[in-house]
Amino acid sequence: LKALDIADIFERYSAKCRSLNVYELGDVYTNLNLLTTEQFNNNFFKLYTGVNLVIVNGFDEFAGPEIEILNRLSNIRSNKTYINFDYFGGNKFIFAHLDETYKRFEKYGFKKVTDKSSIELNRFQNILRDNLFHFKKPKKKFDYKNKITKLAAFDREKEIELISREIKELIEEYKVEPHKICVAFNLIQNYSPVVRDVFRKNGLPFNLTDRILLDNSNPVTALVNFLEIAENDFYFNNILRAISSGFIDTEEIDYSNLFKVASSLKIISGKENWINTLTDSINNLKFKTDEDDEETRAREIVYKKALQDILKITDKLKPFEGKSTISVFREQLLKFIYQTRIPFRLLNLERNNSLTGSEENIRGFTEFIETITEVFQLLEDECGKDAKFGLSFYMDQIRTACGWARFNIKERSNYGVQVTNLEEIRGLEFDYLFIGGMCDGDLPTRYSPEIFNSGSFKKQAFTHQTEERNLFYQALCCWDKKLYFSYPQTEAGRETVISTFLNDFEELFDISTKDENDYSGTIYSNEQLLEFAGENGTDIIPKGVLDIDTAAINNSVEVDKLRENNAFADSPFTGGLVSGNSGLHEKLSSFANKQYSISQLETYAKCPFKFFVERVLNIEKIEEPTEDIEAVEMGRLLHSILFEFYTKIRKEKLEISNCDEKTFAKIKKIIFEIAESEIQNTAFKSPLSFYEKEKISGIDGNKDESILTRFLNYEREQ
Repeated sequence: LKALDIADIFERYSAKCRSLNVYELGDVYTNLNLLTTEQFNNNFFKLYTGVNLVIVNGFDEFAGPEIEILNRLSNIRSNKTYINFDYFGGNKFIFAHLDETYKRFEKYGFKKVTDKSSIELNRFQNILRDNLFHFKKPKKKFDYKNKITKLAAFDREKEIELISREIKELIEEYKVEPHKICVAFNLIQNYSPVVRDVFRKNGLPFNLTDRILLDNSNPVTALVNFLEIAENDFYFNNILRAISSGFIDTEEIDYSNLFKVASSLKIISGKENWINTLTDSINNLKFKTDEDDEETRAREIVYKKALQDILKITDKLKPFEGKSTISVFREQLLKFIYQTRIPFRLLNLERNNSLTGSEENIRGFTEFIETITEVFQLLEDECGKDAKFGLSFYMDQIRTACGWARFNIKERSNYGVQVTNLEEIRGLEFDYLFIGGMCDGDLPTRYSPEIFNSGSFKKQAFTHQTEERNLFYQALCCWDKKLYFSYPQTEAGRETVISTFLNDFEELFDISTKDENDYSGTIYSNEQLLEFAGENGTDIIPKGVLDIDTAAINNSVEVDKLRENNAFADSPFTGGLVSGNSGLHEKLSSFANKQYSISQLETYAKCPFKFFVERVLNIEKIEEPTEDIEAVEMGRLLHSILFEFYTKIRKEKLEISNCDEKTFAKIKKIIFEIAESEIQNTAFKSPLSFYEKEKISGIDGNKDESILTRFLNYEREQ
């Protein structure tokens, strides 16, 4: 029943695509095979005038529609069609999954051609084809210690580090050109970020062909985060992520100030909540009596700057308020991208080389523009030009597109080390080949059966394993001078299992082994050099080799020694004050004659150093804002209410103890008026603090259920 439901969904999906004149690759194949022979031939000659030879190279397994197309190409009278098909029936452990494809080509009349030229498989490849994965092995291993090496690393990062060090030795000592070296993985996504970091750190040029998801592109993420500010009603995390990215011109919006204000005033979200809370807080500063004028002015500046920044963000996002047609939204989005100067910043970063991966950012953002243009055009065809939607609808489309769209960095010919996956190197040849990730789960991968029509699990699992073996075999045919295997011994704290493929390989060949100790005597990067210089002194750094400030390094080393050996020395590096600094002494002397609030004196009494850090150095600990009222804040609020209450009733000479009903009503009115005023002066405006406020003002508006009423009743009875 589930399969029938899926089939029904697919049928409706296909009908919708046909109505919109939209086709996927499978649809193109199907429609090609539905053409008559005359139509097929005429279209071929129209597109490829004068072509009479078709050669298919670098492929092994073909789908049914692909075989049908190749057959129809071969039936064109003037055409000759050749398929270079790597197949050997003598080793079913590598080639069994190709049996059906091979038989289908034979059924269509394709004939096997024996290559009689002088180009043949070398000795190593012949050994592989005949013996790899076969249960019958030669009695003696083949000696390839000088040509094949295994690199054993602690984890994936160390694995890439060892590979980069070996490559650096090949380039520096043996003068190997980088483009003649290839590093390949079966699951390249497990290694791409590490390769980028480690290769750049070690100064290795490289071409990484792994396709990157759009939602991993930094400028795209920055743009999405900025739009999510409006979608999520100014949620503070969206604001902070968007304005701290560096890719959007935020007109000097102060990130740290907004964070500090959100934390102190407990602002989580809500555009109106931001504006109202900041406006009220600025107004309430006029009535503060327990703080000095300097502190009040400082807070006013902070709050006004935060309010100004929120209004700037509001103005930038104003075009996305309400509903709009697809074409209008697309125009507004492109206009927003231009006004926030994202393209200019990307180009400046590329020109100034101030951000690693700047080319990646440009390519990613270009792909984003092209993808959303195509998606919005399809949406307009489907929904109509007059259909209007809100921002959430468009954000869903953008996030979905970024979740599947990928982009690639353009390869530079003969530039650097090729880093790619095993699929990409079939049929190519390199002097030096590194095959990484040789552990179970990476190569071979674990078999996952199809949901529908999976057939025999055992049969499908064997087919999957044979495909992986064939891929491994083809990769092993791509090197000429040296081959390297590498694998991580641990992952996320757990021990990995060395690949069964590598174990099978080592049953055939005698190979050498290297680990981290083999590279311990050499420095491979500036970072290693600086670490070594920090431990052993800067005399080891050859003059003129690197632009390094050796004096600064030596000074840092001396400071560390001072802190370790004499922590109480009279030095600024151990916490001492610098003598002779008149400005510093003048600043500290100003505190001698200042007036202090009760809270400041309480802070000093509890911890003088805390007072020094918070009140003298003005260093604040900023925590993520929370909407809940904490116990300390609740106590502070009640303390303030009761302080104002007792001050007022003393002035009016009112007594609570054993008072009459009229006096009690008056006293009750006074305390609730003070409570309402104090609550208004706080930042407790969120729904989550509603219950705490009702504890004071009265549950469900009933003042008899307030903790203040209970307090008055207790005092009256005393």
